[in-house]
Formats: sequence, structure tokens, C-alpha cells
Amino acid sequence: DPPCPGLPRFLATAWPSLPDDVGAQLLAMQFQFDRSQWWSAQALHTAQDRQLDVLLPHAGKDVPYYRNRWKAAGLDPDRISANDFHALPVIKRLELNQHASKFESRNCPPQHGKVYQDTTSGSLGVPLKFKATDLHSFFWHAFVMRDHLWHGRDFGAKMAIIRHGVGKPSVRGWGGLLDRAVASGICASLPIMTDVERQLEWLTEQAPAYLLSYPSNLRALLVLARQKGVPLPSLREVRTFGEYVTDDLPSLARAVWNVPLTDAYSSQECGYIALQCPAASGYHVMSENLRVEVLDTQGQPCAPGETGRVVITTLHNFAMPLIRYAIGDFAEVGAACECGRG
Repeated sequence: DPPCPGLPRFLATAWPSLPDDVGAQLLAMQFQFDRSQWWSAQALHTAQDRQLDVLLPHAGKDVPYYRNRWKAAGLDPDRISANDFHALPVIKRLELNQHASKFESRNCPPQHGKVYQDTTSGSLGVPLKFKATDLHSFFWHAFVMRDHLWHGRDFGAKMAIIRHGVGKPSVRGWGGLLDRAVASGICASLPIMTDVERQLEWLTEQAPAYLLSYPSNLRALLVLARQKGVPLPSLREVRTFGEYVTDDLPSLARAVWNVPLTDAYSSQECGYIALQCPAASGYHVMSENLRVEVLDTQGQPCAPGETGRVVITTLHNFAMPLIRYAIGDFAEVGAACECGRG
């Protein structure tokens, strides 16, 4: 996860709950999310254009790579707006990697908080260093909370995490800005390099309500648990991220531990890209923070049922804007979701 914005904490009451400024802002964002999730796709697109009319002039003026590239494409970076969006060239991951410093803003708005540097894992074989702000980080944590709320998780229950880069073995609270807004239960962590037999033993010892790990690691645990006949009666849900979820994995989780599998699509440089729908099998784009396109080989938007390359625009990272960034993934466009979210 990204670092938490370095904003002050304040003493809270025991009851009723009084979160500090950051926690209150996180809850206020959920209030907005609860409404914007039901907007139509067109209404979301229109709202994104309002943010692009702020982001694109900033990039055209203060980000050297975009200024030069857009000029070369026959666009005026001093007059750029959301109306020009589809004329902007697509940026490839290798291009971003080779010229990273030129994608950095020379004048990031101070209201966006501190600027920090981070690195992707390089899951596609191309590690990437990038810069982001407290505001970018805030949106990441806001979507973590949305994910929990969408899927009705019990904040007081125990979370178990098996992944790369874990912290202390066991702490009070699920971590991040969530702890500034709500009281949450124990979070137990184990490094991903731990032998899978020890992982399974550890899970029986911890008896968590929720388990978060990579799909490939979850599969290894499920196969071993089935072989050994190891139940996890406390478990309510398994959560995955970071890798592709094969079609049979959710049914395997049901068969072995009788729990649902919930997935999230994210990247370090973009944050949460899409969350699995709480009512259907598809994923919903986090449109309040990203514009996500799925383009065919001709650069045209794919229709529902078609697969194309994923192209992302980060709407709130003014330290290093990613504008029409081909992340390297492919996705299938879904039809309008039966749940009614836009």
C-alpha cells in the first residue's frame, strides 16, 4: 500500500466515535462514493471531464514530456482541454520507464500534500519508479474502504494477510487510513516466501475471518488443505489481488473452505483500478480517480464482449500524471452491470 498522508491526528472520544481530520475526510469521501456509484456512465464521464480540464493544462504546462510530445502531435499544450483527450497519444510502459524524470511535474500543487517516490513490483518484467502525492495515496485508501463496505466486511473481525512486504506479524487495526476512520480488528501478516505447509498451519492457528493473498498462493493453500482435510471454520471470505484469477479458483474456494472469493484489480502506480461487484461477477472501474479505456488494435474503444489493451489516466496524481498510459494488461469490456452501478 502507499504511505499514509502525513496529516495530524487528534484525540477522539470513546463514544460516539469522533475521527480525526483525515478519518473524517475518508468518511466524507465514502458519502460521495455512495452517490456517484449510481451515476450513469455518461454522468461519470462528464464529471471526469471536469477534472481533466484541471489536469491536462497542468500537464501541458509543467510536465516536460507531455508538453513536447503533444506539440509533436500537433496539439497546443497551452490550450489543451478534455475535448482533446482522444487525440492525445497513448504512452507505453517502456516509454514511461525510459523517460521517467521527464514525466515528473515541475510545479506540483502544494495542496496535494507531500510528494513521495515509489516503485512497482515489475510483474510484467518492467519495474517502474514513479512519484505520487498524499492526494493520490488518499484515494487509494478511500477505495480500500469502499471495497470493505461494498462486501459488508465486519471491521471488528481478524484479517490475515500473506503477501510480499508485510510489516509486524500481528497488529491492532487493518492498517492505513482505515484506522483513522473506524476501529478494526487484529491484522495478522505472514511473508509470501513462507513454505505453504507452514502457511496452512499458521492460518489454523490464527483462525481469521478474512484472508488476503495472491491467487497462485491461494490455489496452493486450497490444494494442500483439500489433500490434508484442513478446514478453516472461522473463515468468511478469501480476497485476492496482484494476479489473474482463473475461472475455477472461486469454485475451488467454495469447495474446500465454503467461502466466496473477492478479487481487486490494482497497480502500484495507479492504485485501485477496479473492484469486483458486490452483486455480480464483473468489475467496476474506480471512475472517481481514473479514466480507464479498453482499446482495440486500431486504438478504438472495445465494445462489450471484446478484449483490448488497458489504457489508464490517473486523474489526481499531479506529481507524475499518467495520461493515456498503456499499463500492459488486457481486459474484456463488460455490459452494463445488472446491479445498476455506472
